[in-house]
Amino acid sequence: MSRPLLQLSLLPHLDYIVIDGQSRILDTSANVEEIVGMGADLAVGQDIFELLPELFGLEAVMDLIRDGVNPYFELKAITRSLESHSTPGYWDLYILPDNSPQTSQGLLLLFENVTDRMGLEQTLVQASNDLTLTVNKLSSSEAHIEQILRSMPDSLFVTSLSGKILKVNQVALDLLGYDESELLQSSLSDLIVDKSVDIVDNQRFLCEETGEIIRQFELILEGKNNQQAIISFTCSMFASDSSGDSHGYNDKEQRLIYIGRDVTKKHLAERRLIAHNTVTQVLSQAQGFVDALPKLLQGLGEGLAWDVCEFWQPIPAHNSTEAEADPELRCIDLWIRPHLEGNPWTDLSFRYGCQWVQESWVQQQSLWRSTLDDGVSRRQPEAKQMGLSTGLFCPLTIGEDCLGILTLFCKRSLPRDEELVQMMATASNQIGQFFQRKLAEEALKLEQRKTERLLLNILPSSIANQLKDAPATIAEQYESVTILFADIVGFTKLSSQISATELVKLLNYIFSAFDQLTEHYELEKIKTIGDAYMAAGGLPITRLDHAEAIADMALDMQQVITELNRQAGSRLDIRIGIHSGPVVAGVIGLKKFVYDLWGDTVNTASRMESHGLAGKIQVSQATYDLLKRRFVLTQRGSLAIKGKGQMTTYLLIGRRQSKKQKTARSLPPILQGNQEIADLIRQKLQQQ
Repeated sequence: MSRPLLQLSLLPHLDYIVIDGQSRILDTSANVEEIVGMGADLAVGQDIFELLPELFGLEAVMDLIRDGVNPYFELKAITRSLESHSTPGYWDLYILPDNSPQTSQGLLLLFENVTDRMGLEQTLVQASNDLTLTVNKLSSSEAHIEQILRSMPDSLFVTSLSGKILKVNQVALDLLGYDESELLQSSLSDLIVDKSVDIVDNQRFLCEETGEIIRQFELILEGKNNQQAIISFTCSMFASDSSGDSHGYNDKEQRLIYIGRDVTKKHLAERRLIAHNTVTQVLSQAQGFVDALPKLLQGLGEGLAWDVCEFWQPIPAHNSTEAEADPELRCIDLWIRPHLEGNPWTDLSFRYGCQWVQESWVQQQSLWRSTLDDGVSRRQPEAKQMGLSTGLFCPLTIGEDCLGILTLFCKRSLPRDEELVQMMATASNQIGQFFQRKLAEEALKLEQRKTERLLLNILPSSIANQLKDAPATIAEQYESVTILFADIVGFTKLSSQISATELVKLLNYIFSAFDQLTEHYELEKIKTIGDAYMAAGGLPITRLDHAEAIADMALDMQQVITELNRQAGSRLDIRIGIHSGPVVAGVIGLKKFVYDLWGDTVNTASRMESHGLAGKIQVSQATYDLLKRRFVLTQRGSLAIKGKGQMTTYLLIGRRQSKKQKTARSLPPILQGNQEIADLIRQKLQQQ
């Protein structure tokens, strides 16, 4: 039951059916058998028109709802014969769009079981008929009529055909807050909020045409102090046989009688439910608080039928003194009912109301403020000028911290609604938990990114991914790779003349430049040992030009040292050895993972460096065979290599550049003028 509106099915008198764009049933509540004649499981996949013939003729209406032209449609009092009851059952049908992403052009059919209500209505109609008969029979006895009217639990209005109020009972007077003398001879239309509705003429026409009672139409009536009530009316016409009375009734005069039940609380409960469901839906789909805030304000304002919904936050303090005092609050976002846009009253959120918002912030609790409260008009004289009558202020908290204040404003004076206050407190807590969860998620993602970056600084990405998926020993055979060893000549002597801190700075300067070269040529740095640097090409991702990439890096490493000597006036040299062949690479152990290489190729590459010449790049025969077409090399001769015997080696001189390659090669960014390191080396050389 993923659709928020389907939560209504938790109410025992509501059932639902979800249909797709072809009017096939996709889903139902469990108790639809009495409506469609079969169980919920059997109904899925059926054509809705076969199960609900009442829908024939409403295809165009359903298409308008699918297209968003009409918001909904109501079909009252669908009748079904119930085997378990001697009397038929009645359901009101509401057709609404299904806005869930899983359904295209779908509709939601809500069925409200109104069997009991229809019974009550029939009883009410019967009572109304009986009342009419009684009035006809007892018209000579005003006392009898008054006794009947006083005993009615619903509001009663008797009007002339022109809408003039001729009689009201005490229930209607109590509901609207008027005295009887204030309503008699006035028009019923004056009490209706929607002035575009000519309800009296409509009811008179229908009653005269059909002669039937008009049932279940709702009107919003406004009483004293702008208080409004939603009344569900039944209307009928009757004729008085009296020869006249104290109210000026004439013999045989046609009159309209309205019997209404106050359904305001029911509507308020529905609005609170819609608003709460909207909050839940918005939070479930939002990426963060900033993304959710405008939709939350709109959902709360529209769902609760208030005029303005805002969110206030404290302005950051500029100094410690301001931080210790109560912060200044500012409205950072608001929703305004469309018909109020452009009204000067909409500036209220920035010019007025701060006192109540500040009060809610200081007390850290919800506040209800209305012009109905004693002292409000006196303490806030601007309220009457700006048209503000009611405000609800709810702190939005995260743990013990307050993030801001959610506010609702209404132009009507409303009595305190404890259920609404509790609903807003619950919604504020829900939003706070959402924000706290998002903060935790962001903090976790940040830590994950830090951990990921740290791991990738230690291991190649492919190896790191393998360890995360299956933390075990990794050892892979590579048939052809090229390994480079480099050692800084003269560094040992220099290190004895500078401090450990200065030594680390110098090494970091040089090796950081080497690291940038490995990234540039897409090689793999293996490790550093003292002033020795080891890199490899062709692993963990194999490549055919591994020897050429290593050779390019070796030549640029010489350029790094040359630039350092130029900047510092020093005479450091680098000795580089390169060899190509098979290796085993991987990670072993359980702690302090290191990606390393094993095999005779590693030992031979190390010998190429240790038996090399300062300022030169020595390569083996295997590497020479891979480089001779693109690079300039010269044979050094046959050398006695420790552990290897006699070996023919070569010195890498440079690149065989084509016309396209004869462009200036830029240094790594770290070498483009590090004056601190240059001054350090120059100073030490001068001290010698």
